[in-house]
Amino acid sequence: MEFEMIRLIVGVLITLSVAPAYADTFTYTCQIKCKSLVLEMDNANNYLNWRGKSYKIERELSPEECSKFGWRAVRSGDTIDFCTSTKGHADFQEGSTNIECTLQPARRGGPLPFPDGRYVTDPDLCTLTMEQIYDKLGNDMEAQIRTIEGPSLGGFAEKECKISKSKESKGKIHFEGSCEAEGDDVPLKGSWTRVAIDAFSIGAKTFELCKAPTR
Repeated sequence: MEFEMIRLIVGVLITLSVAPAYADTFTYTCQIKCKSLVLEMDNANNYLNWRGKSYKIERELSPEECSKFGWRAVRSGDTIDFCTSTKGHADFQEGSTNIECTLQPARRGGPLPFPDGRYVTDPDLCTLTMEQIYDKLGNDMEAQIRTIEGPSLGGFAEKECKISKSKESKGKIHFEGSCEAEGDDVPLKGSWTRVAIDAFSIGAKTFELCKAPTR
């Protein structure tokens, strides 16, 4: 009981600004050279999932082992000492390599397998309002921006879309939905290529999640 209470309190503290308290699984993006890999902390079942393997959370780490908060997860002789710090950052050692991770915002339950937010081809668009982007790009904004908020897919000049379902297979995300344009509902089908946990490509253009708050 004591371990469960401590783990719950710590989970809320390290995710307060980036994830709602109801989440059972916290997802981290971990950088290895030029790749982004996903690490999951499964609070409901006390498991850490990494590189397609599940590690049982054995205990919390002491202050001597981890400066802030952390847990030891084990699997068949392999051990991960996962240490968290402030603002959703964490790290652990894999062999001689120190791997740094960042907590990802929790999704709101929408069908697309990406965090909610604004995705852009140019990071300068993150600092503008949607009205300013339209004034600057006009209808061309559709080639440079997408917004995801639950089932809603935005970034279009003259239509609003909702996604009803999606399926990911071999790095491709196929989705269906409908768009409302001039009072009519138009069927929508699309396909994106996953680049990272928070990035996708449409054709030759890559859309990345704005890391700073958008206006």
